[in-house]
Amino acid sequence: MAQPYRVTSSGSGRFIPASAPDRSGGSLDRVVGDPGRGRTESIRRVLIELAVADASPSTLAAVWSDEATAGVVVDAAEAHGLASTLHDRLAEEDLEVPDRLVELRRGATARRLAARTSLLRVAEAFDAAGLPWLTCKGAVVAERPERPEHREFNDLDLLVPGARLGEAIEVAAAGGVESVNRNWAAIVEHGVGEIPLVDGSVWIDLHWDLIGLASIRRGFRIDADAMLARRRRLDFHGYDVAVFYAVDELLHLAVHAGLGGGGRLAWLRDLR
Repeated sequence: MAQPYRVTSSGSGRFIPASAPDRSGGSLDRVVGDPGRGRTESIRRVLIELAVADASPSTLAAVWSDEATAGVVVDAAEAHGLASTLHDRLAEEDLEVPDRLVELRRGATARRLAARTSLLRVAEAFDAAGLPWLTCKGAVVAERPERPEHREFNDLDLLVPGARLGEAIEVAAAGGVESVNRNWAAIVEHGVGEIPLVDGSVWIDLHWDLIGLASIRRGFRIDADAMLARRRRLDFHGYDVAVFYAVDELLHLAVHAGLGGGGRLAWLRDLR
């Protein structure tokens, strides 16, 4: 029986198994709703301040004094990848941190540590096999900010040459990383640019192209192999990992956020 797939709701053109977690974000209007104009503006302000800097004590106090408004802020912070930032700002200002926010912070920390371990294991295997590769977005972007624990992510994104995609899957599998794709006909039919893998609790998107679907890819001129050739190496917790050349990274982050509809403030924070 063919495996069901879905196109992610963010509009980015990602084509993934229906069982995969939906990591799409949401606009401020969709998440915040309409709690009243005054409260809506206060919620928007605290979210934007969390994304571009650290929310000021007065901004936090304005929304945290009302339980219903505070609940909406937590929902919105989760949707926009800002839950860890909100958690820490509340703690720093001695404001009450809801249990749900504590759990979100713990979950983000656990995912970051698991993804870091998985990245180092796959990186070592790819290097040993002589495979050109790089990692992008979450794991390495998270190391840039002053407080990397505030950059939340849920998976690993790896890029390999399309001509060596099969070899990359085999090398990863030899290290215990499982391919969860069961519908190669759909992958070929739609020209899917990534293959879903799982390493324990870590979801890995193994890309051979940076645009998810052939129908969307036709509108771009992005040479993934050329970007791989320009890759650089960075120290990542004691291991030398491959990442985009700086300009390529900026362009990729911008395209990724744009194709996602700019739907998460965390994506826009990546571009600062």
